[in-house]
Amino acid sequence: MAQRSKLEYTPLPERAQKIVEAFIPSEEQIEREIAQYAHVKPRAPDKDMDTEVLDGVVFTHHFVLGPGDAEVIQWHYVEAGPGPTPNAYSTTKDHANDDNDDDSHYKNTEAEAEAEVETIVFLHGIPDAWYQWHHQMSHLSKPTTGAGRGYRCIAVDLKGYGQSDKAPGDYRHEGAGEQLFDMLQLILAPDNNTTNNNNTHTNTNTTDNERKVVKRKRFNLVTHDRGTVQADFIVANHPDSIIHYMRGEQHLYHFNPLLAPQGDIFKDAPWTGIMEDPIRFVVWVHNFVRGKKPLPQNEMERVIQEFSYPGISRAVPRYFNSSSFRIEWLQRRQRLLKAWKCPVLIMQGYDSKSQPREFYENARDYIPNAERVAVQYIPGGHFWTLESPKETTNAIERFMKGEI
Repeated sequence: MAQRSKLEYTPLPERAQKIVEAFIPSEEQIEREIAQYAHVKPRAPDKDMDTEVLDGVVFTHHFVLGPGDAEVIQWHYVEAGPGPTPNAYSTTKDHANDDNDDDSHYKNTEAEAEAEVETIVFLHGIPDAWYQWHHQMSHLSKPTTGAGRGYRCIAVDLKGYGQSDKAPGDYRHEGAGEQLFDMLQLILAPDNNTTNNNNTHTNTNTTDNERKVVKRKRFNLVTHDRGTVQADFIVANHPDSIIHYMRGEQHLYHFNPLLAPQGDIFKDAPWTGIMEDPIRFVVWVHNFVRGKKPLPQNEMERVIQEFSYPGISRAVPRYFNSSSFRIEWLQRRQRLLKAWKCPVLIMQGYDSKSQPREFYENARDYIPNAERVAVQYIPGGHFWTLESPKETTNAIERFMKGEI
């Protein structure tokens, strides 16, 4: 007979309890700010290979079809920095040994290691898109970083968000995360241009009697909010593929449902219409969890535009109808946290309203098998990638250098 979990919620610190009591922003406050953005119009969709310049750096838009949902999913991602090197961070696995998924079957040659340009993949949260990371990408893609070559920076619009596919399908975080991982392998390892029935990229230039080989590309993963939930599964299910995991603004080991009233609010969005007006919704969310200072107006305008593409208001709630904050918490506690093997940096807003900093103080104890664990509190509230861009970028860069 099935039984409920005996895990218990963590009581809120007194400081956090006071914040929760005034969690939901007032309607008067929302209306005042909406008036500031009434002029914002939807942005025209991008085309493949369109470019734009942000912070003095060229960003290139891409669209690609990846496997999933019994057919294909169209993804939108944006790239800055050096392009891929032929053997950059490839690992080769003998599928004759699939039952043993340890790293002993993955090998990089010395020549490959010297040619590597490391990739950083960025995943956004709600109500964001790839643009959330443009400050970090512009700095980290420059040749002054990444061993003097710069990092190849890729920011993805999650399924259902931005300009990625919004069709019905698998919106469980693990399922969507696996589809995202498959797509990343296509663009990071273009030699693997076929898939088997399990959506595993294979080299089919072999006979049935020859071993099938997968070349998997390794990458650094930087995440925020809802993107972190999918990343938690990616890091657990593909430990050999992640170099560093820089995990941002999401519950970890401790949880209390008082911190997540938005779960039910977002779940019911198709019926209440809360996401139908992107200006109102973005303003509402930012007033709900941002820090003491609002974002610069031009950046807030772009955030609104990125949440204005057709279909978002119906696609995004599918995530919240496929899971819950409680389920996510149980999955982390029961399976995911102990499966992470790479170095992990926990990044949280120092003044985050929905995730008290006290809950992360002993993160090393919660992630026992990671190579190393560090915690960095970023000045600001929930949206620190845009609230404190320099501090965010500095934390990412220093962690990859082993300085924190």
